[in-house]
Amino acid sequence: MIKKKDFPLIELASIRTDGGTQSRAVIDKSVAFEYSEDIADGVWFPPVIIFHDGEAYWLADGFHRYEAHAMAGKKKIAADIKQGTRRDAILFSVGANATHGLKRSRADKRRAVETLLNDPDWSSWSDWEIARKCNVSNHLVKDVREDLGRNSPSERTYRDRHGNLSSMDTSRIGKANGGDAKSGAAGSEKQAQQAEHDRQCDEARAGLPDAIKQHAAARDEAAAQAKTSKVAPADDLADRVAELEEAIQGLEADNAALKAENAKFGDMWVQYQKGGFDSVIAGKDEEIRSLNARLIQESEDKAGWMKRAKSWQKRATDLGWSTDVVIPIDQQSDEVIRLD
Repeated sequence: MIKKKDFPLIELASIRTDGGTQSRAVIDKSVAFEYSEDIADGVWFPPVIIFHDGEAYWLADGFHRYEAHAMAGKKKIAADIKQGTRRDAILFSVGANATHGLKRSRADKRRAVETLLNDPDWSSWSDWEIARKCNVSNHLVKDVREDLGRNSPSERTYRDRHGNLSSMDTSRIGKANGGDAKSGAAGSEKQAQQAEHDRQCDEARAGLPDAIKQHAAARDEAAAQAKTSKVAPADDLADRVAELEEAIQGLEADNAALKAENAKFGDMWVQYQKGGFDSVIAGKDEEIRSLNARLIQESEDKAGWMKRAKSWQKRATDLGWSTDVVIPIDQQSDEVIRLD
């Protein structure tokens, strides 16, 4: 369990936020303001993550909390300090908030991936390794790489079964040896056979009835559109479904709260329908009168009980009782029961 005393307080002014370590697409000011109100009310938040290179403190995770503390007028913030450089902070930040904090948007995930793909060194990593670091799907990395116009590197960085980063030249995988004359001849012969096959197919199609030709053309067009249309990857669809389910849960909770709130005013609504606001006010006046009468009655009862208690105390004293003991009282006659 995280406790406030477990982490040091660092001056906000000493924390660097200008080193490209912010991996979100944008800081949500409304969220930061909401956090600041909680902080002003005394709510304590988990520590931010900071990397210290011996001179500068680089903020890697917790930019909304940092902003909220500044909004709340705080000068210091609890921090989990790790040893590392600015690049270490960037590499940590691209995978932050995947399982905690404000849920990352699609734009946040893309920005994290773009951060690595725009770096000369990190862009040489494989799609799988970048996806692992950013806590996103491999499909997203591939899409972003294509959108940026970056080809997958011929020298791929990957993680071996021992957890170490290694490199491998993939430029010649699946390619024939250019110096092998036999392979070249075999390839030419195969191309000629394919060309003859295509020619025969074209002749056969030309002799088909028009109805069949139209059906085949429509089928080919549909297949081409299916290939060119970009279907969202399964991982992204799963993320979207999870977001929608979370939103539905929030709406259901809000709906339940509103129903409970409305139930409090059910009687007032009935009175309003019967006689308008005058009826509602009259009903409330009656409730107040009833409560006042109850208060007066309970006050009188309390006074009577106090009077009886003092009477019992005097009678007990007259009978010789002088210490605080339990005195048996007859419930019917209110007489003290003698203990022989």
